[in-house]
Amino acid sequence: MESDNLLGSRFSPQSGNNRDTASVQIFDPNTGSAQPIQQNSARRASKFWCSLCCKPFKDRNGLQNHIENAFGHRNSCKLCLITFYSSSGLKRHLSNSSKHVWCKTCNRRFSSQAARDKHWEKTSRHRHCMIPNCEFDGIDNYELSVHLKTIHFQCGGCGELFLSLSKSRAHKTATFGCEFCGVHSLNAKNRKQHMLTHAPTNIACWACDGTYRTASGMILHLESGFCPCLIDTMELNKLLASWFGVSFIDPDYLFDLYDGKDLKKAHGENPRPFFCCECKERFLLFSTFVQHVECGPCEQSLKNLALDELKELFRNEFVKDEDGGFQLL
Repeated sequence: MESDNLLGSRFSPQSGNNRDTASVQIFDPNTGSAQPIQQNSARRASKFWCSLCCKPFKDRNGLQNHIENAFGHRNSCKLCLITFYSSSGLKRHLSNSSKHVWCKTCNRRFSSQAARDKHWEKTSRHRHCMIPNCEFDGIDNYELSVHLKTIHFQCGGCGELFLSLSKSRAHKTATFGCEFCGVHSLNAKNRKQHMLTHAPTNIACWACDGTYRTASGMILHLESGFCPCLIDTMELNKLLASWFGVSFIDPDYLFDLYDGKDLKKAHGENPRPFFCCECKERFLLFSTFVQHVECGPCEQSLKNLALDELKELFRNEFVKDEDGGFQLL
């Protein structure tokens, strides 16, 4: 079984008067033992050596890149960073090295690396990272998930792993990924709409104690009739007609809204009184129009709707009746 100095080949210069050369112990994959070779003093500073061609490297990443790309290094162990002259040498290493057949957490030896990896995948006692060269071992799926996202920059949307944070961010940008959960979106509009699911529920209903993530969600609550204060939709439309006028309401619908008429009876099955002055898209409900402003691709802004002022008007125009609901003054 190989010793720890096989990882890149640590060395121990022997005593001598020659300041430029020294005897260095390098692992020989053929004999399975360290053999002395002469290296100059400049190379003695490195702790990472290729076991096949004896080239020194500054760090583990340099040695790993060399093994993965250099010609003739096909029979290499990517975990221990050792290269063998033959496939039989690599096979012996994979069968005998504790790093390939031993589970430290369970203190258990397996017949092969494949059997050990299968154990790691199925055991409920711990969750081992299956990424090559990684020895992380967590107690549950949550710890493993955090490890994959923070160390291996895993995308929360597709599960793809990246070598750096910059590459992970580039991937999220290209796929319109969510910065919180990584979920991919088809376009910028869908991503903007998805981001609203991460918004805090701090928008209070104008009439009751309910709170919502978005202004459109709160207004839909009022329009739907589920508000405990029982705001009448037609009365709400009257208020909107008097507040917005023709700014965001089609003139053909304005007076019908103000008079509290049923728009479907007056204009057919698909009335769309509200419109966006930026993209000209039309909407049946005010809440749908507000949702478009919140996550639409046009330049329209919630500030243009002056919802805070509309809220004050709502509270001034509607008062609680004896039944606890609201009525228009």
